[in-house]
Amino acid sequence: MTAVDELLAQGRQHAKKRAWEAAIIAYEEVLDLEPDNARAHSALAGVYQIQERFEQAEVHYHAALQADPHMAEAYYDLGQCYKTQGRLAEAQAAFERFVDLSEKPRKIAEVRALLATMTQQPFATCERCGNFTTLGRMYKTTVTGKLCPRCCVKKQTGGSLFTWLFIGLTVILCVVPSWFTDAVPSSWHYLFTNLALCMVISYVMIIPHELAHAVVAWTLKGKVFEICIGLGPVVWQKTLRGVRVSLRKYPIAGYCVLGFPTRTWIAVRSFLAMSAGIVFSAVMVLLFLPDFWREDMSSAYAWRTIIVLVNFMQVLFNLLPRKLQLGSMVSMTDGGQMLHILLGKLSPAVYHLGYFLHESMYAWQARAYDAALAATAAGLAIYPDNIPLKNIQAIVYLEQGRYVESVAAFKGLLTAFEKGTLPADVLQTLGDADVMRALLLNNYAYGALFLLPDADLLREIYTCAQQAYIMLPWHDATESTWGAILAYTGRPKLALIHLQAALTQEDTATSKANTLAYIAFAHQQAGAREEAAACMARAVALDNESYVVRHLRNSSAFERIA
Repeated sequence: MTAVDELLAQGRQHAKKRAWEAAIIAYEEVLDLEPDNARAHSALAGVYQIQERFEQAEVHYHAALQADPHMAEAYYDLGQCYKTQGRLAEAQAAFERFVDLSEKPRKIAEVRALLATMTQQPFATCERCGNFTTLGRMYKTTVTGKLCPRCCVKKQTGGSLFTWLFIGLTVILCVVPSWFTDAVPSSWHYLFTNLALCMVISYVMIIPHELAHAVVAWTLKGKVFEICIGLGPVVWQKTLRGVRVSLRKYPIAGYCVLGFPTRTWIAVRSFLAMSAGIVFSAVMVLLFLPDFWREDMSSAYAWRTIIVLVNFMQVLFNLLPRKLQLGSMVSMTDGGQMLHILLGKLSPAVYHLGYFLHESMYAWQARAYDAALAATAAGLAIYPDNIPLKNIQAIVYLEQGRYVESVAAFKGLLTAFEKGTLPADVLQTLGDADVMRALLLNNYAYGALFLLPDADLLREIYTCAQQAYIMLPWHDATESTWGAILAYTGRPKLALIHLQAALTQEDTATSKANTLAYIAFAHQQAGAREEAAACMARAVALDNESYVVRHLRNSSAFERIA
């Protein structure tokens, strides 16, 4: 240990004991040896700040930052120094600089919350992961505090895993012994087995419930785009006669994506399609209700009773008009959507637009780019100002390698949106306008990276990506984009934190490959060549046709990862 290190350690020890004058002497001795020692200046400033000797504290904070302009903690302490004196504008500037430089996500979230308080902005912080957002209404209040949508899903999936663990233990402890012995099953055996069957059947009944939606939609000349069972990462997926069928990891719920290509009686047809699942469950209840009281849950396998109970609960659950968190998106229960239709809260244009949005989105995801552009063109011929359709069109341009057109389209959408000149009927089709703004900011920043931006454009898209991430920190797309831009601007360690967090939320092979490619780039920027090569190999194995993978492997702007 050098003499400087020993003196710094002595200063810290004196400060812990609140021996301030001794600490000051130790730090000043360091500065006698090394006048530009940033750590000594920062530590000395901290002591002066505790003693409320603010002028001297500021002098040493600035000296520390002059010696090391990237010393994030010095900016944080300087901000606190300004805030204590009531100099809020200067404190805000220091805190914002800390946010730009720090590589500690939780501390960044705390400072953003502090900034929001100082500027009197509404905000919320997730009690589980610390994510900070200016869209606090998107967080859900639970018994453990406010949770972001990502943590809400984790909480739901955790409950699902606990359920399956309960079923497994029930089978082992109560069911299996009776199968292999001559003993008469006890009442506990039947009771626990029937409870386990309730859980299994409640999950199985998701399938006919979603099929009921699909059958009614087909009958009413609609189109079904996807039937999904479960939430979370995709376990199995296949396209059958133009319908994507997918099974996901957590069997909590399901959904059926459908639409109607014409506006004739579209509200009525949508209502009937939405009600189909509830009607199916109600019919099952009525069919088995006569035998409901004849079976005892503790003395026999009560199949009819279980079917009645499960379907009755499904009717109640789906009729309740409440919001559901489906990964990064929010939807309404069947009852909620039916209520919106009955109350006329959404115009027929919204239902009709849904068809074109889903048609273009599913074609884009299948890389049927011509079909996707045809669908957006058909929708825009009827609804020429629709931003979500134009957004999908710009995404398709990006994946086709038409980077200039794509970025120009994103920029135009963002400009039109922020000017606030959109017609009321267009705004009605956007859903949550703040969420749409965040996604447009994110898409513009993400697309502009492919143009190999100069310093001015890089600063602009850095700001856009940062704003999008602050608004939607739980969304895998905004976190992935923010991580990519951090890697691009020379902050690979913080980039890796965000990119790896986004990777855990990706639910398709292509999205995982895209994020892995940027993780490889971040590793390369950090000098970890072996990790970079391994991540790029994983990305190629998942999807070697991914536009991000191809771009990062072939672009002259990036050092080749091999």
